[in-house]
Amino acid sequence: MNDFFEELNNFIFSSEINCDDDYKNRIVSTIDEYISIVSKHFNDYTDDLLLIKEYLVNSFDYMMAGKVRKAHNEIEELYKQYESKLLIHNMKFGSSINIYKDVNKFLYKGRRGGWNESYSRKDIFHIPFDRRDLIKTQRFSIPGIPSIYLSHSIMGVWEELNRPSFDELFISRFVLDDETKILDLGLNVLDFKPFVSSLSDPNNKQYGIIKKVFDRFILTNLLKIVSSINVNDENRVFKSEYVLPQILLLVGVEDSCFEGVRYPSVKVQSDSYLFVNYALPALPDKSSDNYSNILKKKMKLTLPVNIGLYSSMSDEVMYMNLDENLYRRNTVINVNKNIQRVYKDSNFFKLEMKLYSEKELKVDRIP
Repeated sequence: MNDFFEELNNFIFSSEINCDDDYKNRIVSTIDEYISIVSKHFNDYTDDLLLIKEYLVNSFDYMMAGKVRKAHNEIEELYKQYESKLLIHNMKFGSSINIYKDVNKFLYKGRRGGWNESYSRKDIFHIPFDRRDLIKTQRFSIPGIPSIYLSHSIMGVWEELNRPSFDELFISRFVLDDETKILDLGLNVLDFKPFVSSLSDPNNKQYGIIKKVFDRFILTNLLKIVSSINVNDENRVFKSEYVLPQILLLVGVEDSCFEGVRYPSVKVQSDSYLFVNYALPALPDKSSDNYSNILKKKMKLTLPVNIGLYSSMSDEVMYMNLDENLYRRNTVINVNKNIQRVYKDSNFFKLEMKLYSEKELKVDRIP
């Protein structure tokens, strides 16, 4: 088991390519390499992995051929057969390994703006339905439908927004309802490190739940692979690497398999959960409201603060003794090739602790 985890730890799920046309070849070769690693240690997963690969590749090929319905049907069939075998859980990480206690209270969203601007909670919520013209195509998005994108850390938000000046960055802390169902592409091999001994011993009382999560993790990684390729060419209108992530999200939400997706950032080559994000589509309902009533009921958030100004305040930082905070404060960040620091020494962490004391308010209570 240790040999497998070591080999998987050295396997690169995300990678960069220089040409859009290389996307399919890269996902096929990466999937094949992954299946080879898994099969070498565990033959029991091979047939399922090959079938999931077939669904994913067929869906992409149909989409490239303009056969949109068939592309969606492939993913529908994938979910019909494997929904119960994929890593789908709520924000309490029910039916998963709960390594991030209270993680749903430490989610962040940001937007750029002038240092003298003032934003409300709705300004940082999601693009209103009457401004769909502002919606950009993103990796995990449904065309024409706004989404809320959250990160596990303020540093993650800063990276996703291409490292803006602190004076141009406004941040809110979000609290997501415990029961929100998520397709989890963000679990990584390091998350299993505390459970390796349990997974190796069928007589261990934790073996059943850890083995179930491990089984789902192995299969879900194929969805992670096809969603983690980055093409080094921003001057493109169409992006092949967005096709499968968008279909995976759209079909999963339409079929009520889950409400959003948790996924690793492609902006940072790091397995740290600090750089894991969430995408939650804002689906309209029958009301005339320009904001999703579904998401309004699921979320609370603080008023946005300009972090350049906020970080200059001399408030005492409260280091709450929560398991989730203990995990994030000790995460090592690579400043460059020669310099490493733990996250608790950063202004990002101190800002997160300060924001924890700020009052949250449901969006639907705001006039």
